[in-house]
Amino acid sequence: MKRIRSLFFIVVFGFSVLSSTTGLAAPPTGAAFDADLNFAPGSVVRFEHLTIEDGLSQNAGLAIFQDSRGYLWIGTQDGLNRYDGYGFKIYKHDPDDPNSLSHNSILSMGEDKNGSLWIGTWGGGLNRYDPATETFTRYLTDPEAPASLSDGTIYSIKSDSNGDLWIATLAGLDRYNPETDTFEHFKNDPNDPNSLSSDAVSYIFEDSNHQLWIGTGAGGVEGSGLNRFDPSSGTFTRYQHDESDPESLASNNIASIVEAPDGTLWIATGGFSLHGSGLDNFDPQTGKVKHFTHDPQNEHSLSGDDVMSLWLDPDGVLWIGTWANGLSRMNLADPGYFTRYQNDPYFPDSLSGDEVWSLFRDRSGILWVGTSHSGINKLPANAGQFSLYRNNPGNPASLGANTVGAFAEDKRGNIWVATWGGGLDRFDPDTGTFAHYHHDPENPNSLSDDLFMDVYVDPYNTVWAGTLGKGLNRLNSNTDRVTHYLHEPENPASLADDNIATFLPDKKGNLWVGTFGGLSRFDPNADSFTNYSNDSADPTSLSSNTVVSLYIDSNNILWIGTWGGGLNQLDLNDPRQTDPKTATFTRYIHNADNTNSLSEDSVWTIHETTDGFIWLGTQLGLNRLDPRTGEFKHYTEKNGLPNNVVLGILEDNDGNLWLTTNNGLAEFDRRTETFTHYDTSDGLQSNEFNSNAYFQSADGTMYVGGINGFNLFRPEDIKPNPVAPQVVVTRFDVFNEPQLVDLTGRTPIELSYQQDFISFEFSAFDFQAPQKNQYAYKLEGFDEDWIQAGNRRYATYTNLTGGDYTFHVKASNSDSVWNEQGISIPIVITPPYWQTWWFNGSLIVVLSVLLAGGFKWRLDAIREQNIHLETQVSERTSELREMNKLLETEVEQRKRAEEALAKHAAEELYNSQARFQAIFDNVAVGVAVMSLERRPITFNAATERIIGYNAEDLRNVDPRLLAVPEDRGMDVDLFKDLIEGKRDFLCNGKALSP
Repeated sequence: MKRIRSLFFIVVFGFSVLSSTTGLAAPPTGAAFDADLNFAPGSVVRFEHLTIEDGLSQNAGLAIFQDSRGYLWIGTQDGLNRYDGYGFKIYKHDPDDPNSLSHNSILSMGEDKNGSLWIGTWGGGLNRYDPATETFTRYLTDPEAPASLSDGTIYSIKSDSNGDLWIATLAGLDRYNPETDTFEHFKNDPNDPNSLSSDAVSYIFEDSNHQLWIGTGAGGVEGSGLNRFDPSSGTFTRYQHDESDPESLASNNIASIVEAPDGTLWIATGGFSLHGSGLDNFDPQTGKVKHFTHDPQNEHSLSGDDVMSLWLDPDGVLWIGTWANGLSRMNLADPGYFTRYQNDPYFPDSLSGDEVWSLFRDRSGILWVGTSHSGINKLPANAGQFSLYRNNPGNPASLGANTVGAFAEDKRGNIWVATWGGGLDRFDPDTGTFAHYHHDPENPNSLSDDLFMDVYVDPYNTVWAGTLGKGLNRLNSNTDRVTHYLHEPENPASLADDNIATFLPDKKGNLWVGTFGGLSRFDPNADSFTNYSNDSADPTSLSSNTVVSLYIDSNNILWIGTWGGGLNQLDLNDPRQTDPKTATFTRYIHNADNTNSLSEDSVWTIHETTDGFIWLGTQLGLNRLDPRTGEFKHYTEKNGLPNNVVLGILEDNDGNLWLTTNNGLAEFDRRTETFTHYDTSDGLQSNEFNSNAYFQSADGTMYVGGINGFNLFRPEDIKPNPVAPQVVVTRFDVFNEPQLVDLTGRTPIELSYQQDFISFEFSAFDFQAPQKNQYAYKLEGFDEDWIQAGNRRYATYTNLTGGDYTFHVKASNSDSVWNEQGISIPIVITPPYWQTWWFNGSLIVVLSVLLAGGFKWRLDAIREQNIHLETQVSERTSELREMNKLLETEVEQRKRAEEALAKHAAEELYNSQARFQAIFDNVAVGVAVMSLERRPITFNAATERIIGYNAEDLRNVDPRLLAVPEDRGMDVDLFKDLIEGKRDFLCNGKALSP
């Protein structure tokens, strides 16, 4: 970015146009966009171009037509082109394909009530195109078939209000009979004055009363005037040129016809290889004609008399295409005043060629202009909203230089334009002409330079202009004398610096001048300057000497924007501020730690709104300052601003702000805080604007300038296109290979489960700025929600299971007006046989039979097994009974044995006890019975005698104490072994202690 200007880039589009000699398209889904094409005087009309380099098959735009689906068709001398706004699909004759186009040279097109497109060729007959199959049916001349086409050269095709299809040939007028697929002929009969006046039929037109008008004279064959045709009677009423009648037709060669709102017909006379006599206005009620012709002495007369085509806009603008003399425009409200558009070698965006063959206006309001060999021209519907002015080297009354720096208005309503390198221009808005003021090295009274950064006209009509390096100029517009003010280092009362960025008058008549060396205040009475500059030691001085913007608000506060030094505030109500020594500046600078501070320190533009807020344009967005709090609110690209560098601010009557940036023009709605973007596709001079190059005149017209001229516009005239675009699916691929299927949505696309990689391509038919069209799509049966695709025009799906789907796509135009209905394409995917109903049904039947058979087999097996088991159970039961008897006998025997053993054991125990007791009582040694705890239980009599203690005493004695100390633990292990059964007796042979 150049710091003093912004970036704005011009994009020029080209496109094909359809001949007005073709039938009209089917009624659109909505009314066409009627922008106000009230081009300002002297403004440049910029055409976009489409040629063979853009994909067009050939540069001759002989016929242009928009079908009911929205496609734009361009007929050339080498094929038929279908345009979707992004590219061309070309259809040509193929000798090996009988369903291809019959001939490559296309002269006319029309559409019937069934949506079939009819194409007339130059010597190759008639074709009917089926959009569902993309095939052509040929109709040729056959001398052996009287009901065949009259001739192979067809200049016009018309489907009338009754649905009848009419064909204009070089051998008469034909009506197509769809029931018999034949043609009915209407020809000239020299002996019948009520027959067609000539067989060389050039044009067919139906007026608002459903009356057919037939023009003659085509293909170098002289015509015989105009015919009014009554199909019910088959009779013609002739209107022809009469040398003796000045109110008759000017010529018998009729090239085109349109109807005005008042019911009169405008008739183009001439045609290919035929002489014309200008433009006629014919009154069907009286049969009288008014003539409009070319006058070499009048630049506002018709550009040429050989007229090829006409188109009448709904807003009453008649476009006239001429052979070799370009395009003319006439407003029906001002008949006879023509504006010419011709090829200009100095202006690449001019009409591409002057041989205008065809005209067509599409549903979005774009005018398409076809030339004989220079391609297609596209005039956008909004071309008149932003009037454009540029330098034209071939026109001395045009803008002096394309790089525009500033604007100012004088008392006479003239606009002074400061240019970078072209001096000062005085622009007259009423005539669209410029008067130039330049630096003349030989004239000291001329301007000091030709590069001007700002311009101002004071109440005395004196023009002040600031240069970049050559000081300040004061131009007396009455005498053209210039006074120069320069910086003088020895004179403190001179200009602070010779590089001037901006200036502004105050209420006292002083002129404040922002320079690259500080701020100057010029006193016209003293003819001297007072200068304010930065003092690094004084925080109340000017924050920076590079002053690039100035503004005085409603409270008489001077706001000073600097380049890199932030914003300054100076109260002009305080007398002390007039003296730089006592003046105090309040600074506002960016603070990285404070989100409510200025977003960036280069302030290029300042503006106050009626609510008291101060709006600032910086290199980091738009800022809103609340002077009461000192807090800033920021708006950047993240908030919808097209570019962060804001160079100019203007306010319209609705309170909206218009911002010039480094990427186009933005309209900011302060209530909703939303931005609307405008760029070169809307007619702007470029996407790059310059600082100071913004201005609003006394009548409310806004001027914005940049690197490629300037635009003027009235905000109330800037209207969005309200027409929602038609939407089509343009291509369907399987595994990235295009498929020939019906993309109209009338019949489903049928696929197998193996075709599991599919994609769609789609287009919205708003040709204004296709790159701005937006899309959304959804595959019903797969996607739950709409996919917002932006400007992407394709969708891809993989691994879809068998079933029924519907692909929906909707789109918006370049102004975000959506066609919510869009288009829907049904799709049927055949699943694999194992997923089909018949396979699953058959499988169920087979499984049912198998299950039933298996169940029966199982039942039989179970019955046989039960019988076998019952036999086994019976046999086993008998065996068990025998075994039970044996067991019972054995149990009884064991029982008797156990009883005998128990009796014998009891007897043995008793005998043992008796023997022990006898021993215990009679043995001579002491015997004691002890418990497991080694406590004595009882003693025999011998023990009592030996020890000397009775039994009761011995029970209370610890038996271990009765042994000598060394033997007291001796019996522990022995006793343990006895208890565990390891020994049968216990005897230690030790003596007791005394």
